[in-house]
Amino acid sequence: MDFFIIILYVFLGILFGIITGLTPGLHPNTIAAIAVGFSFNPFLISVVIISAAITHTFLDFIPSIFLGAPDPGTAMSVLPGHELMMKGRGYEAIKLTVVGGIVSLIITIIILPGLILFIKNFYDIIRTSIPWLLIIISSYMFLKDKKIWGIVVFTLAGIFGYIVLRNNFIGDMVLFPMLTGLFGISTIIYSLRRKTKIPEQGKDVEIVEKNEYLLGGLIGSLSGILVGLLPGIGSAQASFLSREIIKDNSNRKFMIAIGGVNTTVAILSLLALWLIGTPRSGVASVVGRLLDLSFGDVVVFMGVMIMASGIAGLITILIGKKSVHFFKKINYIHLNVMIIVLLAVMIFVFTGLWGLLIASLSTVIGLFCIFSGTRRTYLMACLIVPTVLFFIGL
Repeated sequence: MDFFIIILYVFLGILFGIITGLTPGLHPNTIAAIAVGFSFNPFLISVVIISAAITHTFLDFIPSIFLGAPDPGTAMSVLPGHELMMKGRGYEAIKLTVVGGIVSLIITIIILPGLILFIKNFYDIIRTSIPWLLIIISSYMFLKDKKIWGIVVFTLAGIFGYIVLRNNFIGDMVLFPMLTGLFGISTIIYSLRRKTKIPEQGKDVEIVEKNEYLLGGLIGSLSGILVGLLPGIGSAQASFLSREIIKDNSNRKFMIAIGGVNTTVAILSLLALWLIGTPRSGVASVVGRLLDLSFGDVVVFMGVMIMASGIAGLITILIGKKSVHFFKKINYIHLNVMIIVLLAVMIFVFTGLWGLLIASLSTVIGLFCIFSGTRRTYLMACLIVPTVLFFIGL
């Protein structure tokens, strides 16, 4: 295969990744599903899909931080990212996620040989320990806070998530309305109620200490490895784990960590497909249908990911800087109303009336959490409870 042809298709994938990353509700899985229908070179189609997926993991933080429009991989970033943005440091939040993505990528590539051996020998052991890890972390949260409202919010979100995921009427997009309501729309409505105005956004970024980006990147890598290997665990759960591991509640460190989760997931999903024959993402599933992966394919795809990550990181920083100019010129209250309308339209287009109902109910739960003064991490029970029940066979 001509090297320059591969490069051309990498850039095509990056273009698609920019589009999906900046468009709330649009995911690389959509591009992957469409690509399957083309009777073209399966290898080059895979290059496009993989490039789009890795690019998406960088760009999708822009709408989640500035617009409060999360997808499953960025839901938890809405809160600390929004907090930094309200301090005039939205650009810094975006740049921290890029740093996290690149650092986690480097760490994951470095430990890849050992990781391959680990997966082959200990996959079944770590798979069975996941529900207990989630139970322990949830119990730790309750004991640490000692607030009854935390248990109430956790219970409400857990029951709601279980019902929604158990009786899924809207397919693979079910997480979009649920997480958008819990973390996105509820936050926006609360901002409207307080008549919040977006402050002047600066372009300066505080110096990132070496221990911050190394620890954040390492946590992002380890959390992403769990997602990339284990059924029932998604990027949102990994972000929740990252939030609890970072005990000092550093928003900066957390943004670095969460920036690395999805980038690592993209790598590990492909690795899991090759090593254990289990696709851990929609993109990996499509690649598995297109190709019988060989070692050579995996090596080339790793190179594609590294190249796409570098370019996507630069593009994210450039667009993030332009976003600062854009938000200086608009009325934030009007923008929030427009975002709610846009999200409602997107939810209806992708998930129909059932999606709107799910988004409405999840928004109520999200607002209840905010007004009760409870940490929003408890809302992740919407995925934690179904995950634990899935692993124990319920």
